[in-house]
Amino acid sequence: CSLDIITVFDPKFCSGVDLAADNVSEFSTVLMNMNKLNQEIRLQATVQNIWYDGISTDLWWHIRIMGRHEDDDESDWSLITEQYRARALSCTKNNEWCDTFDLIQIPFVQYNDYSIQIGVINPPSQGWMRDVRFTINYVTAGNTLFELWWRFAFLLITFGFIIFFTVLLRRFRWSEWSIEQKWTSILLFAVLGYDNPLFPLTILVESWFPIFLNELLMATFFALIFFFWLVMFDGIRKGLLFFHNFSPIPSLLSNSFPLSLSLTLLYSESTSISFLTFYLPKIIFIGVCWALVIALLTWSRVQQVDNYSFDAVT
Repeated sequence: CSLDIITVFDPKFCSGVDLAADNVSEFSTVLMNMNKLNQEIRLQATVQNIWYDGISTDLWWHIRIMGRHEDDDESDWSLITEQYRARALSCTKNNEWCDTFDLIQIPFVQYNDYSIQIGVINPPSQGWMRDVRFTINYVTAGNTLFELWWRFAFLLITFGFIIFFTVLLRRFRWSEWSIEQKWTSILLFAVLGYDNPLFPLTILVESWFPIFLNELLMATFFALIFFFWLVMFDGIRKGLLFFHNFSPIPSLLSNSFPLSLSLTLLYSESTSISFLTFYLPKIIFIGVCWALVIALLTWSRVQQVDNYSFDAVT
């Protein structure tokens, strides 16, 4: 509205749709010239609170999404989904605008044009809701191409390091490798999985599996990094305890991290570490965290594919 003193929708001074008038008025917009490189579409809403009061309530929304292919007629729209969903609204005291929340998230761009219609069901009658701002977010085609080339470059660099490392140690058996060389080889393959050679499938294939595979590889990479540092720091602790009991200069060990790490590796290679007491508890802890993350991410992705208005928060 052009005048700040207006507290209700007035066509003379306001533009748009009066969503608080009744249950029939709807906000509608059309997205055109979309393609798979846009990856996803997300619609967010922010409600204006002219009372500046602390408000916490649920607003029900009517959401209708229609799509049209490039070769279809202008009036040939296909209904994608039509739902009635509640969204939790939280307004902080002395703030004019409430917290932003998601209304729609389309995980795959299947159509060239999208028609989105939003309506408020039973809007609040107290008069505190004056305006609703809608924000549409999507990935640009240029940003997607940049991401693909960036991932491809790092994939080639990682693959080159793996080949170089393998050629250098090809004459030695795995049992002859030092602990640093073994961990380096494991983490190099973890980085290769993190770069995900199959990442383009998440854009080209309209399925939850490529997205799940990408998140699986990322979670596995971070789990291996976490496991590596757990092993190293626990080895440092055990190595310091071992050498503190037999070293005449324990203060030097405490104040020098490189020396502590070197002595830890020497301790690990010179003593027999029990798998059940040293590695197994760490594997169980990391494995449980890894499984929980994968389960939650998979459930959230499957819900988003089946329900465009799904919100994991609410």
